[in-house]
Amino acid sequence: MNRTITLTNEQFQILSDYKELGFNNESDLLNYAISFLQKEKHKLNDLKMSADLYSEIYKSDQDLQDLTSSSKQKKVY
Repeated sequence: MNRTITLTNEQFQILSDYKELGFNNESDLLNYAISFLQKEKHKLNDLKMSADLYSEIYKSDQDLQDLTSSSKQKKVY
């Protein structure tokens, strides 16, 4: 699939430096960048799911809420 995209001068310069960055061509560099972003997106999704799970556990665990509250009340010197 071919598609036209618009790049800033800085983005174009990075793309033009593909050899210096260790890539065979511009497509390899873009494929790597997109793959990297996909992995980061998956990590963020996993992190959000984990945070949601911890939130649900916290909401349903009164002992944990009490423990958290008691630690906030203690002063550390």
